Amino acid sequence: MALCLLYYTRFKATFEQVPPALVFQRASANQAVLTWDDWVLQSSFDLTNWLDATNATSPLTVDLAEAPARFWRLTSQ
Repeated sequence: MALCLLYYTRFKATFEQVPPALVFQRASANQAVLTWDDWVLQSSFDLTNWLDATNATSPLTVDLAEAPARFWRLTSQ
């Protein structure tokens, strides 16, 4: 007599939206260009206090001579 074994797999898939990339391109020695999609751009000087760049639109040209130690990120607020 042949033994018949049945196997099945049940899984649950969760899909989350991945934030778009914040692209940093060096335009010149003192300028950089930031590009991003429909998220809110934020900046910080100390990685603790983040402020929305409320008037910023993509692409944004940043003067590196004004703020050489500045950090950027995106948020979905």
